[in-house]
Amino acid sequence: MNHSEKILADSETKIAQILRIGVYLSGSIVLVGLFMGLPSQEQITELLSGRIIEDTVPKSVEQFTVQLPAFDSQAIISLGLLSLIALPIIRVAFTVYLFFRQKDWVYCCITLFVLTVLIFSLSLGHSL
Repeated sequence: MNHSEKILADSETKIAQILRIGVYLSGSIVLVGLFMGLPSQEQITELLSGRIIEDTVPKSVEQFTVQLPAFDSQAIISLGLLSLIALPIIRVAFTVYLFFRQKDWVYCCITLFVLTVLIFSLSLGHSL
């Protein structure tokens, strides 16, 4: 195995580790939010009596930034999902860095374009 093949194999291993850790972290955050959101005895009684419990799912960035510091369970679940959504973007950004380091300018530019499209498409969204 020559030097460039070794660098490529090491890079793929690093990317796999980043993705694996990201998935575990995202899943853990969602689980914490789920456990925090388990209904209390009072809420179960209200549900069984037919009362409607207020929906607290953040529907905008402003609501998210207010609810997350208050440790709202729905905001924590949203944070876990957002971190899961961010994983492909992190992977593409890391790939740009690797191509830049290897001085493979064609693939670096192509991957940078893909990263730009991903970030641009995410910025066009109006809610979480």
